[in-house]
Amino acid sequence: MTEFRLWAGFLHCPIAFLGTRQIRDLYALNRSPEMQPWDVGGRYTRPIARRIIESAGIPRGTFAVHKRAGSVLFFQRDSFLSPDSLEDFTRWLRDQGDEWRRRGLVPPTPAPGRRSLGQWGAAAAAWMFQLLDRATAHRVRFLEAVGRRLANVANREPLFRYLFPWATARAKERYTAGRPESGSRP
Repeated sequence: MTEFRLWAGFLHCPIAFLGTRQIRDLYALNRSPEMQPWDVGGRYTRPIARRIIESAGIPRGTFAVHKRAGSVLFFQRDSFLSPDSLEDFTRWLRDQGDEWRRRGLVPPTPAPGRRSLGQWGAAAAAWMFQLLDRATAHRVRFLEAVGRRLANVANREPLFRYLFPWATARAKERYTAGRPESGSRP
């Protein structure tokens, strides 16, 4: 976020990470026998936070049921870019076609959201693992984990790999805009 912070002019201070200097202690406290009543198990259990909230009178089940993302995952198809940024990105990809061909490379097809054949296979396999996991009497962590990983592959944006070069080109344009021509003095 450094470049964006410099451009937008704000200070980035993630409050949740201010106490991470004692992360081992926090982990041990979360796993301690005293916190068991607030440990709900599963992938999203936060005993310390749950204890604070429930002690304030908020009933269990009315909060923190599912993990919600606090950031944009640019590599996922459903949260890739905003409409304006996506339009600029695909225009940039088309404009780079001659450069890719000059280097003997095949330019990418600027069609965000289009799954590759491998991604379709991963999506089908993830669906089958999910069915298998539901069919077992006791949830099998291995099946759940494999299914989740396959779903991540299936939902990955194929054009993500070009996002950094596009963003770098746009940042470079901002820095060079308004700069005096070489040889001239300000």
